[in-house]
Amino acid sequence: MIGRARRIAILMLGNYKTFIEPGQSIPLGFKSRQSSKSIPKVQNLAQFLGKLANDPNTSLYATQSLAKQATTEAMQALITALKEAEGWAKVDIAEACLSLNQPRFYEIVLASGLDRVQGLESYVAVPIYRSIPLESYLRGGNDVAPRLPQQAALIFGQVLQESMKPNAEADTLPIVFENDFAPLASALFENARSAPSWQYVLAIHRLATLLGRYWSDISRGTVQDTRIIEPVYACLPMMNEVERWMNGPGRDVLLEALTSSDEEAFIPVVKILGEMREPRAISPLVNQVGATTSVTNREQAIRLVHTCDTLARLNDRRAVQPILQLANRVVDIEGRMARSKRRDNLPFDDEQIPGSIVYAAIIRAIGQLNDRATLDFILRAYNDFDPFVRVEVLEALKRLDPTGEDARSKATVREALNDPRDSI
Repeated sequence: MIGRARRIAILMLGNYKTFIEPGQSIPLGFKSRQSSKSIPKVQNLAQFLGKLANDPNTSLYATQSLAKQATTEAMQALITALKEAEGWAKVDIAEACLSLNQPRFYEIVLASGLDRVQGLESYVAVPIYRSIPLESYLRGGNDVAPRLPQQAALIFGQVLQESMKPNAEADTLPIVFENDFAPLASALFENARSAPSWQYVLAIHRLATLLGRYWSDISRGTVQDTRIIEPVYACLPMMNEVERWMNGPGRDVLLEALTSSDEEAFIPVVKILGEMREPRAISPLVNQVGATTSVTNREQAIRLVHTCDTLARLNDRRAVQPILQLANRVVDIEGRMARSKRRDNLPFDDEQIPGSIVYAAIIRAIGQLNDRATLDFILRAYNDFDPFVRVEVLEALKRLDPTGEDARSKATVREALNDPRDSI
């Protein structure tokens, strides 16, 4: 009840512009002489709401109030919050900024792009795509700051990826086709050739994947919506050139980004190189694995997850030994085995979570690489205390010993029937 009352109160603040600090009041009657200390302090609500906008628990309501006020102070509070917010708070702030329909804020919102919204990218990309005309930014030019075309490419790429998901309703138009699609695709490719960057290569890879999928559906007659067919046909003439460019300069750009110091580029580039089955990525990724001596936080762990997943997808068994050695360096295997098997997942803030994330990724990668010589390592890993890891062990066993030829595999599966975790 208190939470609901608070939400309503925050929404109601959009009807006001100032407030008096708690504990103070304006005296009634005639004005009397009083010291400056007794004069009540009137504060601007925009600054107060701006602080609430940074809190994901209140951001949805605070941003609506700021957008409703639409004063200079309210707009400034939104823009300030946009530069600091993370996660859901930033999603709410970006939507509020766009709802103001102020073209002067477009570049600020676009420059902020997909920063600090990991896992929520589509919630920011889709409103930006619907509100900001991206074509001029995708074309770039000397009068456009370099970051803006790159962020526009990331936004477009995210929308392309989102548009490949099947729609719940058959007559719903995929998001990317809501705008004039063909000019956006053309602008993307033209600037990619003149000013290549990993952001543009990512978007072009998504573009080629989307066009391939829809062209196949159109050829089979499963897609008959002219709102989709016409823009897809308009893009087909450039696809041969796109394919040649992606197989040459495009891949080179990605490989260069992989070995650069750009932290932002690493995960998306690694994922694309895996999707493209680029064999030249194996050596740099193995070197990354070999250079890792410890994992202390989730960010490091997630990087290694994508590295291991991509090495597994590239299916080169030269990666097996470096991955096994990584496990011995960064995971306290003996210490984890000494603990009782848990029934439930670890608490969110548990210090063992980075180790569990990496350990599970290593087991999954080894299973996909399908090297029977790693069976001992996998069977031993079933003694881990974290059910998240034990689930991956059983999945790996399905690949390494699907028929249970090794008696130890059968024993492990029988033991799993009595696992503390019911779902195992």
